[in-house]
Amino acid sequence: MNKKSGLSLLEILVALTLVSLIVLVAVNYAFDNKRDNIKQAAFDLEQAIRFASNEAILRGSMTRLRFIPKEGHIEYTIESGPQDIFVLPDLGKQFEDEDNLTIREREKRKKVLEDLAKQFSRIKEFQENDKKLPDGIDVFGVATSLRKNLISNTESHVYFYPSGEKDDAIIIIVSELEVLALEISPFSTTIKRNYYELKKVSDYEETIEAWQRMANTIYAQWRNGK
Repeated sequence: MNKKSGLSLLEILVALTLVSLIVLVAVNYAFDNKRDNIKQAAFDLEQAIRFASNEAILRGSMTRLRFIPKEGHIEYTIESGPQDIFVLPDLGKQFEDEDNLTIREREKRKKVLEDLAKQFSRIKEFQENDKKLPDGIDVFGVATSLRKNLISNTESHVYFYPSGEKDDAIIIIVSELEVLALEISPFSTTIKRNYYELKKVSDYEETIEAWQRMANTIYAQWRNGK
């Protein structure tokens, strides 16, 4: 008697169960990997903040953590300023968001940034390459006591001083799953981490909109707490 060809119902159910388990494991792995990446990004930036602060004290000169837009993502480096008396220029309206500036104000801001950049040089450990955050993680915005608006998609800086003081600042980091705010206090070595979960959305444009809403909310809370 010939055996019937094909799979039995039990075999099909077993196969579907195995496929479901594989998908579940893959999804959980991706989730955990992204969570690990944003934690690693926080650790890396906290290390950079502490390094820049220590360098300012050791060198007796101002240093800065510089965020640099590059082809759809942000990289960062650390630079040291002159050791003689150095006063930062007036960082007024010329440092607001690009959309709020006239052509003349944009030119003025560009000149201020160029002149300021000439006063700083990369610290040895950062001379070869700018530092990148882990895959899928990016800096969405930075605000400081000098640049009070939340700065996105343009160069931004956090300054550190020989006295041990540093900018009162917030750095907002994003992933597909959550938003992380790093809060830097001028006189404390503690860097505060706040995580905010994102609702799942269907496409990248909606993700950007979700980042923007969350970043604006976080920034407003930070400003109101000053």
